[in-house]
Amino acid sequence: MTTKGLKILVPLPRYGCEPTEVSVPWSYLKAAGHTVVFATPDGTPARADERILTGKDLGLLASTLGCDQDTQNLYHQMEASEEFQKPVPWTDIRSEDYDAIFLPGGHDKPVREYLESAIVQKVIGEMFDQEKPVAAVCRGVLLTSRSVHPKTGKIMEQEAR
Repeated sequence: MTTKGLKILVPLPRYGCEPTEVSVPWSYLKAAGHTVVFATPDGTPARADERILTGKDLGLLASTLGCDQDTQNLYHQMEASEEFQKPVPWTDIRSEDYDAIFLPGGHDKPVREYLESAIVQKVIGEMFDQEKPVAAVCRGVLLTSRSVHPKTGKIMEQEAR
């Protein structure tokens, strides 16, 4: 597999993705010449966790958990991109169409639809089976541990043992 010009899938929840965990990798992947394809449950653009994006209502934790101005700007740049504005629905994801998958995390309760998605977990299992890169950050790793290997039927966490 070539490392230039890969088509990388980035599934997201409808609301609550962690803005830094999505926008910073997106910017590096784009700068390296890769194509990023976002996917959401229904094909509508995702929305970041507003508290983390703005620091609003985080009190003393705002400077630690909230995004700085550069990250906010980067998130808004990504948010305006064509790929972010036109995500594919999860039901249209086919693992064979992608070279890799990147799984960002999130903090807010609506992220559960993403972390518990049988569709996304199935795709991850297929990516592992096809020996394609699977990358995750923060809570995104929960998806990998919950994914089922398509040939053995075992949860990936069990496969690693």
